Amino acid sequence: MLTDAVTFLGSIKERGVGMGTPHALALRRTITIHFYLKGVLIMTNYLNNTALLLDNEDRPEIYISCLSSYANGLHHGAWLDATQPLEELQSQISQLLAKSPMKNAEEVAVHGYSGFGDLFIDENESIEEIHEKARFIVEQGELGAALLAYYGGDLKYVQETLEKYYVGEYQSESDYADHLFDEIYLSDVPDDIQYCIDYERFQRTIFINDYLSIEVG
Repeated sequence: MLTDAVTFLGSIKERGVGMGTPHALALRRTITIHFYLKGVLIMTNYLNNTALLLDNEDRPEIYISCLSSYANGLHHGAWLDATQPLEELQSQISQLLAKSPMKNAEEVAVHGYSGFGDLFIDENESIEEIHEKARFIVEQGELGAALLAYYGGDLKYVQETLEKYYVGEYQSESDYADHLFDEIYLSDVPDDIQYCIDYERFQRTIFINDYLSIEVG
């Protein structure tokens, strides 16, 4: 028989919370977005996680520099929309090189970028990879940018995480913890001792090791 919240919480690991396949959820709150793994919690004022970066001024862009020009003290480059079709992006880069003040210019580097959130873009990263990440950010908004930044630009891992583990939206961590506890455990607690349940401790317990938070916005 469960006599107090401490005893009850002691059964969490045995019952599987914090073990096995990660779950995912989203928390809805104004402006701030949180991402948690062993559960995905997204606090946002958007009901779906479609693009938060759709304005042209916020769309992912890259500044492409001609390396031959740069090496010779000249500045020849342009800001390009990284989300446009890859063929068009590559065509614009080819046109930029063709107009270079240096003959036979062939190499470029990314010397600036915007609209990628906190994601680091290496100057030598391939245009194909940058394009894929830019498109992902357009599709997923700040959430996508934050996850890419946190996981070091590992697009495949981030895509798999969102696809497999996203399960819903909640107002706060507490709301989710309460919901999870009630759904899984409350029916096992006798009515006369339910007032002993320490929901705050339950929340802390499940978020100590099993949930990872990323705040953006």
